Amino acid sequence: MKSVIFLLLLIFSNASRADVVTLAEAVAARALHLEFKSNGRDRLILTATNPGTAPATLAVPAGLLFADKNGAQIISVIRALTLPVASGETVQAILPAVALSVQTPSHRLTVF
Repeated sequence: MKSVIFLLLLIFSNASRADVVTLAEAVAARALHLEFKSNGRDRLILTATNPGTAPATLAVPAGLLFADKNGAQIISVIRALTLPVASGETVQAILPAVALSVQTPSHRLTVF
């Protein structure tokens, strides 16, 4: 009986979830259009657009490092985020972060 209930829970939980895409997979496959902006101190603003026909869920892990183009500003995400993005939609999220350098940021960051 327990295995039947577990199987039903597994089927129903997977049926309603969109595929989870890591940040690296989203960038490599161009599955989502992503933009990150920073206030240079304690947060990143993520804008994600899903141009596809299927919903997607973006996973951003804690500890991920971002830098501006000249490397003067380095910032790290301090809390993981899972962000659902419906097909054809654009969503924004604020990620708590910490600056790892003290130079003036350019506010447009890239992941590394």
